[in-house]
Amino acid sequence: MGLRLHHLRNLIALADAGSIRGAARALRLSQSALTQSIGQLERDLNVPLVQRGARGTELTPIGLELLERARAIEAELKRAEEGVLQLAGKFRGTLAIGASLTASLTVIPGALNRIHRRHPNIQIRIIEGIYPPIIASIRNGTLDLTVGPLPFERTEKDLHQEPLFDQEIVIAARRDHPLADRPQSLARLAREQWVVTGPSGTPGGWLQISSPSIGCRRRTSRFIRNRQLHWRVS
Repeated sequence: MGLRLHHLRNLIALADAGSIRGAARALRLSQSALTQSIGQLERDLNVPLVQRGARGTELTPIGLELLERARAIEAELKRAEEGVLQLAGKFRGTLAIGASLTASLTVIPGALNRIHRRHPNIQIRIIEGIYPPIIASIRNGTLDLTVGPLPFERTEKDLHQEPLFDQEIVIAARRDHPLADRPQSLARLAREQWVVTGPSGTPGGWLQISSPSIGCRRRTSRFIRNRQLHWRVS
């Protein structure tokens, strides 16, 4: 028997809630009904999708793969419905935007005001996130777009990118720091203790010093509808 949409939606709810109890509450189903639905989906595919873990109900690797495809299917169905409504002159729907902290404080507020004035019936969801985890949400349709920086290590060839603004990352120190009065080379600064924002490989974690002998170059990095300038330490 083929896949059924309500089974896929139940799988999504289970993944989001992390437990049968939480998913059943969100879906307004009994726990037994949800358990039967997931079990039927496993029997239809003849593969295990769910397992008990230390933190509750977890998806198996096969379940996680199906989850991504289920999210994409649900998002596409939602787009189809909204597209029909737009053709009928009923312009409404949901716009899901991912945003980094910088974007949330700069370009997002003004953009939301303009969108609301032009399309008052659209609901807008803002989801905070950074590269790379947020890219998966773009690909599976959970997010429509995202605004934020892209690390210099890679580019996303399959996604449209549009520059919005340039941002320079600077080095900050307290006024009475011994090195604050005069220019310093990065080789000298590398011997100091640093506080950097963001995990390794993201724009905030650009400073990775592996040797006292280092160089510096300026590069332009892009993200989905955003561009930032940064210094790369190599």
